[in-house]
Amino acid sequence: MPSTFLTDPRTTAMPTHITDPNETYDDEISLGDIVAFIVKHLYLIVAFALIGLLLGVGLSWMSHKQWQANADLQIGQIQYAGGGAQPVLIEPVAQTVARVESRSFQDALLKSQNQNPADDTSPLVYVVRKTLTAKAVAGTSLVHLSVRGFNPDQSKALLQASEKMLIAIHAEEADSLLSEFRARLARVDQELTENDVQIKRLNDAIAQRAKAPAAAHSANDALLLGLMSKASQDRQDLVKRKTALEEQLNPNLSFVSKPLGDITVSDKPVYPRPVLFAAAGLVIGLFVGLGLGWLRDLRQRGWKV
Repeated sequence: MPSTFLTDPRTTAMPTHITDPNETYDDEISLGDIVAFIVKHLYLIVAFALIGLLLGVGLSWMSHKQWQANADLQIGQIQYAGGGAQPVLIEPVAQTVARVESRSFQDALLKSQNQNPADDTSPLVYVVRKTLTAKAVAGTSLVHLSVRGFNPDQSKALLQASEKMLIAIHAEEADSLLSEFRARLARVDQELTENDVQIKRLNDAIAQRAKAPAAAHSANDALLLGLMSKASQDRQDLVKRKTALEEQLNPNLSFVSKPLGDITVSDKPVYPRPVLFAAAGLVIGLFVGLGLGWLRDLRQRGWKV
């Protein structure tokens, strides 16, 4: 029978690696390593940096130039009550900002410029949706509007149309209130006219009674004086109401939204900016060159990439 040799695992010598406790490993990358890497791949890094730079400049020249128009719009207000009460804005500033940046407002603006809002491939549609903005001016009732176009006239026309749309919306909201105030003022004027006629009649009647002999005076005199007192008090109340309504209709206190100053358009295109495009291309090219150099080193060391 063939003999079988059994090995006792307890007595089998296992290969061991004795590590010197004083042995150290330097896995950190030193400044010299970085310099050596750059020198080794200098041509590659510079080449791709220049390619990126040229591509950035070329892309900036190929892109559509955009001019930006800016303007401030003062939100209209209504003086709901007289006596020094604070006016109320026709529409809160935050709501106006949200309205301008809503898609429905953008659609209406594009239609006013003979553009199809559904055509998202149109460069102008894209620019309007991306650049039409409204920002509240802190502590005021002003809204700062801005939009871009592909030439100064186009950007100005877009902003003018935006202002007109907002003014029309706010005017419609304020018109019913202002019309009601005017109707109330007209009724008060009519009542004052009727009151003046009544007071004149009572004055004439009292004057006639004063000429009569004392014996002819009667309780009617007291009635006339009572009517005159009431008519005078009514007139005072009507004058107060008229003053309050005139204050509500004061154009300095109640008015629709209006532009504050003229529309300004940038002297030069705000997009694209060749310097930024060139800088971005240069940085991207540098990273590409560094990455390719790193991959080349890995391949030379036998790494599969």
